[in-house]
Amino acid sequence: MLPTETQALFRALSVFAGGFTLDAVEAVANPPRASAAPILNDIRILAEHYLIQREQETDDAPRFRMLELVCEFAQEQLDQEGETRAIQQTHAEYFARWAKLKQVELYGPDRRCALRSYDREHTNLRAALEWCRKARQPLTGLRLAAAASEYWRERGLVREGYSWLHAFFPVAREAPEDVSAEAAFRLGTFAFWLGNHRRAQELGEELLANSRGTGYDEGIGKALYLLASRPVPRDPLVAISRLEEAIDFFERASNPHWVALCQGTLARWAMELGQFERATCRRLGHDWGAALALNWLGHVDVAWATTRARSSASAKA
Repeated sequence: MLPTETQALFRALSVFAGGFTLDAVEAVANPPRASAAPILNDIRILAEHYLIQREQETDDAPRFRMLELVCEFAQEQLDQEGETRAIQQTHAEYFARWAKLKQVELYGPDRRCALRSYDREHTNLRAALEWCRKARQPLTGLRLAAAASEYWRERGLVREGYSWLHAFFPVAREAPEDVSAEAAFRLGTFAFWLGNHRRAQELGEELLANSRGTGYDEGIGKALYLLASRPVPRDPLVAISRLEEAIDFFERASNPHWVALCQGTLARWAMELGQFERATCRRLGHDWGAALALNWLGHVDVAWATTRARSSASAKA
């Protein structure tokens, strides 16, 4: 017979899908404890009884999982104790916070490590989102979907990202401003990639109006970037003007990642118009974003040099 606290932990672990780390266990499945014994002791007991298995080492912390039949039995016990809803809600809230923290890492030097972490937890994210949908917890679902959108974009899971954001977006007005703005921007981006250009335009215009109304600089910048990157109708001059304004807002918000992204997109439009002087790099303080911008600026330099060479040759002729 397992100790009472170990039994409670065993039941709670059934909420995880695709495995779990010790940090996740501490946050989600840590029941009230009558003793001071650390939860790691209960993990050890469950492993010794073959109720959980340790996965192969990764670059993250140790990771464990339950076999499917064991997990089904633990879920039945959780239901019988009337603990399911509380544990699932804690699970969803934990992964909404986790995704937000990892989203920041996706923009930094640890990008590859963050992507691998997302890959390992993707099943948990899907389980949490599905629970939010069924349990009518759209605000938690929106927070999680907005935070996970960069991962979905990176892995090409555009339709999945759009589906989840679309499901929870009706409550965006009730969400914190940074969450609602991120959700609107990502939903608009995914809509465009799926061919719904009108919806993307509507979301960009709505985000711009709302963010201007509240003075939210990052929301204004992202709306301008969305409208400039995928303008309908296609107008390079309008796109460049919007991007130059977006850069000002992102500089004011001290966000070098988005400054670099806007600069790279501006360079693409300027090259198309032959207005190479407008593609001059103003400030690139973000390694990954700067690489994207400099890629386009390199094309601009080549095009500009080619144009000048042709002009010189024509003058000599």
